[in-house]
Amino acid sequence: MAEQTLEQRIARLEAHNDICKLMAEYLLVADQGYDPDKITAFFVEDATWEADVFGRFEGRQAIWDFFDSLSGALVFAAHFVTNPIITFETDDRVRGAWRLFQTATVNSDGALDSNLLVAAYDNEFVKIDGVWKFQAVNVHVNFFEPINKGWAETAKS
Repeated sequence: MAEQTLEQRIARLEAHNDICKLMAEYLLVADQGYDPDKITAFFVEDATWEADVFGRFEGRQAIWDFFDSLSGALVFAAHFVTNPIITFETDDRVRGAWRLFQTATVNSDGALDSNLLVAAYDNEFVKIDGVWKFQAVNVHVNFFEPINKGWAETAKS
C-alpha cells in the first residue's frame, strides 16, 4: 500500500476525532434519557442497532421505537467507554470498537434496581455529505445484572 500524504494523514486524524465525538454525543443523549429523536439523528436511514440482551432493530424508525420504549424501563444510565480502536476500511467507512461500563437504574415492574452493564461496542460508521453517522451499533453484552445479585453466574466473555 502506498504511503499516505500528510493531508491524508491529517484527514484520518480528523475523522478519528469526529467519530469519537459522535460516539460521545450518542452516549450523552443516552445518559440524558434516551431521547429517540436525538439518538436517531446520529444514524443513517438503513442503520441497525443490536445488543445481545435487547434485540436487533433495523432502520431508523425501529431504532426510534426501541429507544422510545427505554424511557420507562431505564430511568437512569451513565455510560463510560474506554479503549477506542478506530479502523479505516475506506476514507468514508470506518469500524470503531470500545469497552463499555454502565451504571443504570432499572424499573422492574415498579421496583427500582441498581444494575451494572459491561459490554463491548463494535460499530460501523459511514460518512455521508461530509458528516459521520452510525451504520451499525453492535453491543456485545458480558453481563447486565443487579448489583445485589452480582454477575458471577452470568458473565460471559
